Amino acid sequence: MSWQGLLSSLKNLLSYAMLATVAPLAPKAHQPALPALPKLSPEEEKLELQDKLGRYIQGMRETFIRDLSTSNELLTEVSQYYAKRPSKLMRPRLILLTALAVNASVGERDALPQQVRLAEIVEMIHVVSLLHDDVIDESDTRRGDLSAPSKFGNKNSILAGDFVLGRAMSLIAALENFDAMREIAGVVTTLVEGEIIQAEDSIALGEKAKVGQAADQWGSYMERIFLKTGSLFARALRSTAMLSGLPSDDERVLAVGDYGTELGLAFQIIDDALDFKETSADSAGKPTGAVDLSLGLITAPVFYALEERPDELAPYVSRKCSEPGDTAEVVRIVRETSALPRTYALAAQHAQKAREALQVLPSTPARDALEALTMKVLSRDH
Repeated sequence: MSWQGLLSSLKNLLSYAMLATVAPLAPKAHQPALPALPKLSPEEEKLELQDKLGRYIQGMRETFIRDLSTSNELLTEVSQYYAKRPSKLMRPRLILLTALAVNASVGERDALPQQVRLAEIVEMIHVVSLLHDDVIDESDTRRGDLSAPSKFGNKNSILAGDFVLGRAMSLIAALENFDAMREIAGVVTTLVEGEIIQAEDSIALGEKAKVGQAADQWGSYMERIFLKTGSLFARALRSTAMLSGLPSDDERVLAVGDYGTELGLAFQIIDDALDFKETSADSAGKPTGAVDLSLGLITAPVFYALEERPDELAPYVSRKCSEPGDTAEVVRIVRETSALPRTYALAAQHAQKAREALQVLPSTPARDALEALTMKVLSRDH
């Protein structure tokens, strides 16, 4: 192209540019906004919540079982033994409900993938505690079936527990949130601390009972159930909230942690009361209570019964229900006192504190479900 041709082209471009500044392009036609989604009724919101929770739980459980698979058939069978049993999966449900309740406060309607993964991690840690506890407590059965140690032996149960713990730790690293990772990793240390305190209480019980000081272990009992149940719930729920993007000192993180602590305490106190409730086993002459006492551990119902009938109950406590008929007598004494109503009242106090802690969160079906869970804990019968 000649210089003259190039100059002519530049002049044309300049003319177009000037026209563009004088006569701008017509604005785009107005696009009407999309209509807002219809507001769901309270009943529809509940159904939506149930549907979400069901999908999360189903997906989590499938991944959970798959993550406990190995190339070794025996290790896989032992690791999955408790995981494959029918279960309400309370801990994963608790985490996922908390995720939905907290996420609503940051404009998110669903649980995040990391939160669903956290639910799996916590259930893995729970399985580890079952495998190890049944060895420590020499339990022959669990929920009416053979315990893992009874079926596979102590060694295989311990090794499987270690394997599951290793899998859980590897999944924690994938959460990619340092505060949440540190919080949930602390669950394992507090569980071990709880076991050590339990062992110390067992050793000390006999001597204390002989001199009428068994009630001195009340503080140790509360610390023990916090470390073994309350702390797990608290740490898991704080981690859940932090995975929403909240800092560790955010009031919502602290609130769900308080909720977890109080719910965990209520859960364990009711669990201890159920040992002394009348069951179908009673008709067969096999009372279910005082199992912990035979291990050298005093729980809330026995503490309260000791306050009312110390002289009658102390001998059984001192010898840890080691003689024939001891367990039946302890159950009888506990039932004849106000120990069980007082135990339920104590659990109700913690459940109320749990509900109060949730008021920091916005009112949503998920928060309502968390509040309702405190009542279910109090009314459960197994």
